[in-house]
Amino acid sequence: MLRLWGLAAIPAILISLLLGTGSLAIMSGLIAVFTLMALSGGALLADLKLAAALGPLIAAGTIGPRLLSEVSRPGAIAALTVMLFLAALLPLRGSRFTVSGVGLGMASLFAYGYPALGGAGHSQVVTASLTGIVTAVLVRIARGLRDPSGGARARVADLLDTSQPSTPDAYELWLSNGRRQWLQECLQGASRYRLALKSAAVAERKLGTHHDAQQASSQAALDAVRERAAGIAARVRLPQATPRAEPLDLDLDALPRPLPALIRGALEALAQIDAATASRDRTRVPAAAGDQRALEKVVSRRGLHWRSTYVRHALRVALGMALMLVLVTRLPPGDSLAITSLMMTFGILQVSWRATLAKAKDRVIGLIGGGIAATLIVLLLPPSTYVYIAGAAVLAGLWFVPTSPKLGYALFVVVSIEMGTSLRGRDPFSLLGEYVLLTVAAVVIGVVVGFAVVPGHKPLPLAERVRAALDHTSATCAALALGHRRTSPELMREAHQAAETLDLLPTGRENLSEEQSARLEDLTRSLVDLLTVAVTLGGSPTDNRHAMGSVTRALRNEPDPAHDDAPPGEPGLPLADIAHELALEARAAADDLVGPQPSQG
Repeated sequence: MLRLWGLAAIPAILISLLLGTGSLAIMSGLIAVFTLMALSGGALLADLKLAAALGPLIAAGTIGPRLLSEVSRPGAIAALTVMLFLAALLPLRGSRFTVSGVGLGMASLFAYGYPALGGAGHSQVVTASLTGIVTAVLVRIARGLRDPSGGARARVADLLDTSQPSTPDAYELWLSNGRRQWLQECLQGASRYRLALKSAAVAERKLGTHHDAQQASSQAALDAVRERAAGIAARVRLPQATPRAEPLDLDLDALPRPLPALIRGALEALAQIDAATASRDRTRVPAAAGDQRALEKVVSRRGLHWRSTYVRHALRVALGMALMLVLVTRLPPGDSLAITSLMMTFGILQVSWRATLAKAKDRVIGLIGGGIAATLIVLLLPPSTYVYIAGAAVLAGLWFVPTSPKLGYALFVVVSIEMGTSLRGRDPFSLLGEYVLLTVAAVVIGVVVGFAVVPGHKPLPLAERVRAALDHTSATCAALALGHRRTSPELMREAHQAAETLDLLPTGRENLSEEQSARLEDLTRSLVDLLTVAVTLGGSPTDNRHAMGSVTRALRNEPDPAHDDAPPGEPGLPLADIAHELALEARAAADDLVGPQPSQG
């Protein structure tokens, strides 16, 4: 956060001061920080496309409600509530948009609640907001000019060395970054590697009866492969080509079956990525047809339906923030705690009840610690030191919030109390009491009211959700195998239902063992990746109906002698084997979770 301050806030503040925004220059700096947060995370071209779409929305959120509040406070609250609802829905577009939603929401709230010392005109509000947004865009361009494709490479590399990578996000960034051949090869190799390594790890856990020495050797081999993957991932992230790595010499013959074959498969996949990273073939892969892109959008986005976790979260955010917005109207005009309580409530509201409760606990502990510290400062130090203490606490709080939230929130309590006391002449103890009441209100709204009015969707039993996910995914692949047009109602309907069932598959509400939770995660990720790969296969120049048929049979646990007899290395089918292995992995994970069950297909 401190880095964002240096990159975006300080330039925006200085420019705003030069443009005559007065005390709103601070608002401009924070809008720049939140906007830069919302526009970062991908390749430069992808982030600029996002800025073109999100920039006007941020401008509307930071200007509209604040100006409207001077005419109609209820109208302003309604407008801001709608904006926060839209911000909470952004993750439906993909996981990388989660931060974008947070940035949009925080920018809108801060602009609405920031108290301007001495008042501010309409032109100053507009100037401060637009200055912050434009500054953030210019900073993003400046950061990306040296390495425009860095974000896309990072997402592809994440497939190798992070615990929860996202193939759809990596694929989307690859598309928006020019569809380079070498990154496509890395995507394919990463999928092969993850499948082989996951299968090897599962096999190693199941082979619990072999000798301890063999078990130690198996674990050492898997660790060596992971270390090799981390090294290759680091080279993928580099902007320039790198020489190929030296071959990894592992003695696999002594390992129990099927580990040798699986580990060799993982190493071969890494070798494919290593070769692509060394060559950096920047040839553009032909673009997908328009009807295929329409289908890709269906399978890569979470469903907009009442049962969706994110739709319910957006409704809770709208409800909770509307209540807090109404509550802060009771505060005196210009009260600095208004913006504090609004941002606090927005931060507490999370997708799940457990995450919301955890955020609330951090805030309460931070309030206790910060309240004690603020009280000691007031009792022991002269008022002339309060501004300097608050300034130091701001910097320290920004530093600690990402890594130690409780300490960061405690420091922000100190900032609020000391700044309110020194700049506005408030009694520190009444200010602290007000802070306590607002914190209690934020916690009650987030933890109790939101989930009481909009409860979490009661999921179907796990076995039924697993069956539905397999059935709709296999039905989508079967429709592709039959050659349906990508925009045919049957295919689009099946693809939409498949995406919806995958969105509802993990809920966190079952009492699963650690291994069962891991297998549920494996199943979800395999099916999500499979849908992405299947749509890509369906749009390739080669007719891949045979490949989709094999994938369908693998998901339905039906024999497929045709796949075993297929000629290896057929042109245009490098993804077909990945799709087939993903289907086998998904079926194996489903059988481990709920037992072998025939699909209703």
